[in-house]
Amino acid sequence: MKRLLISAALAFSLFTVTAQTYDVAAYLYPAYAANDPRLRPFWPMGLGEWETVLTMQQRYPGHDWDRHPLWGYINEADPAVMEMEIDQAVSHGVNVFIFDWYWLDGRPWMETTLTDGFLKARNRDKIKFYLMWANHNVGNDWDTRISGHQEGNVIYRGGVNRQEFEKICKRNIDLFFKQPNYYKIDGKPVFMIYEVTTFIEGIGGVEAARDALAWFRQEVKDAGFPDLELQFTMWDSQFNYSGVDEAKVQAGRPREDFIRDLGFNSMSHYQFCHYIWMDDDYQTILDRAYEEWDKLDAEFTIPYYPHVSIGWDNSPRFGESAVVKENTPERFEAALRRAKEWVDARPGLHPLITINSWNEWTETSYLQPDDCYGYGYLDAVKNVFGPVSHLPKAANKADAVAAALKDPQSQYMVVVSHRGDWRNYPENSLPAIESIIRMGVDMMELDLKKTKDGVLVLMHDGTLDRTTTGHGKVSDYTYEELMKFNLKRGHGIDIPGLKIPTLRQALEVCKDRITVNVDQGYEYYDEVLAIAEELGVTDQILIKGGYSWPDVKKKLGQHPHNLMYMPVVGNVQDGESDQFKSYISAKQPQMAYELCFNELNNHVRSAARKVLESGSKVWVNTIWGSLCGEHDDDKAFDAADPDTVYGPILDLGTSIIQTDRPEFLIRYLEKKGRR
Repeated sequence: MKRLLISAALAFSLFTVTAQTYDVAAYLYPAYAANDPRLRPFWPMGLGEWETVLTMQQRYPGHDWDRHPLWGYINEADPAVMEMEIDQAVSHGVNVFIFDWYWLDGRPWMETTLTDGFLKARNRDKIKFYLMWANHNVGNDWDTRISGHQEGNVIYRGGVNRQEFEKICKRNIDLFFKQPNYYKIDGKPVFMIYEVTTFIEGIGGVEAARDALAWFRQEVKDAGFPDLELQFTMWDSQFNYSGVDEAKVQAGRPREDFIRDLGFNSMSHYQFCHYIWMDDDYQTILDRAYEEWDKLDAEFTIPYYPHVSIGWDNSPRFGESAVVKENTPERFEAALRRAKEWVDARPGLHPLITINSWNEWTETSYLQPDDCYGYGYLDAVKNVFGPVSHLPKAANKADAVAAALKDPQSQYMVVVSHRGDWRNYPENSLPAIESIIRMGVDMMELDLKKTKDGVLVLMHDGTLDRTTTGHGKVSDYTYEELMKFNLKRGHGIDIPGLKIPTLRQALEVCKDRITVNVDQGYEYYDEVLAIAEELGVTDQILIKGGYSWPDVKKKLGQHPHNLMYMPVVGNVQDGESDQFKSYISAKQPQMAYELCFNELNNHVRSAARKVLESGSKVWVNTIWGSLCGEHDDDKAFDAADPDTVYGPILDLGTSIIQTDRPEFLIRYLEKKGRR
């Protein structure tokens, strides 16, 4: 996702987003799949390359390498397993998987982890993916029975001819690029090639490779995409390409025109071991990597995306290996911070960072938890890039909540109480506000009506009958006349002496203690703003409405300092309304969008995804089933497991929920680690 900046020079601007968002992409090696018949010649136990991990001590008794996965020897081609992995990845800050993708012997190979596991996972929309074509030759390395015999033989060749290349490309466009969660940069699907030399040799030379890649690009455009983002896997920057095309080499370095002329748009590394001697201290290796990042950035105009490898030890395959020393989670975290800073220092660079890897167990470079460091490497990613599930530091609670609302990276779940604690006190009353403040609620939702003499009061209905001892329209009474009536509890019993509060009185109670959402009240925007400015609470108030962006932009442009604003989008289950499109197409990030839907379908998921990609937040009302696809508070309260009701709402990427059961919802979110 791109950086999200709103010009402070625009008078109608509601807030400035200063937080950066990052695409943290971990390579995923798909060999840990059970019962894939094509893997059995290499790993006859039927566990994929887990067999190499599982039998390490049996093959090399007493060897230093003795690691075990905390998740067990899982089958990553099982969608239920992959759902767990996706949840773990996203909750720790990894939001892209780069699948090592193989095509060997004229067909896909090791693909079940992607097609049977990932693409069938119910929560796959939470994370993006793209392909790195692992087009290297296959020799004896994977089969531990013969891996010690490096005879130079080739079991499968990674190169392909033009006819086979076209077959590959057409299949990948249809099967993968068109998936809604396929990773794109500026709308362009990303495709990475691991060994460019092998590709050139198989296709028939540099000119043939250039022509084939140009054809591929056009096929992608013809499929409806703006272009193709073709990614080059950089090895050693001093790698000699003279064996491919000597005219393209300058001082032993692949000149940029070699890469650019082939059609590549960007580059990253796959593993530190491709250009750094790994039998060394991790910090020394990192220092060498940092130098390489700067060198590539200085000498190439093609974008380079920084890469961090966790480690290297190939002993499970061969019994011996170069071994990285002291690659602790703390040092890995420092490397990620360095990569983050490197991206931040280059405003024009898409904020993509690649990591080796999610699961390269037999190369000892994996994020998955083990019995050595536990969740240390995953936690390192979370510490740098993970969702922020706590309130930021601020002078008071209301300012902290407002800061979380304006931070697109914050995953703190904001709980909004619908009309206050109306179960125990009259709705929209001062005691109802005080009660939810004690509960720890973040925002009070209230409604406004105007009296005959122009006083704004808290009242949902246009008439007094349901909630007070009075009768008739609010607008037919002066404020002084309203004071004759008492407020009533939900069961109709009035409370002597408890009167209808004014907006000013409510804001005085809420100031610095809880933020405020003015629901019914946009028509009084100027008057609400005037009172808020006088009380110094403008930045603690959110007002919403169902208007299009041009109308709202005009209104906000009338004032130098504005309340937070949020569009309310109805009937999302039916597709995108013109009102919704007016905001998304304006590319003017809003603080949040309130999405209302009576069925949670793909239209809703698509709208939520667009909201998040625009740098905004998703607000869902769980007060009534008709507003949230029947995932409402009462169903959650009655369910044996409230996660079966609230879970699908959170899966949309929701970070603001308006509820009629605030205390119950807060306890649920605390157990989920979202508060």
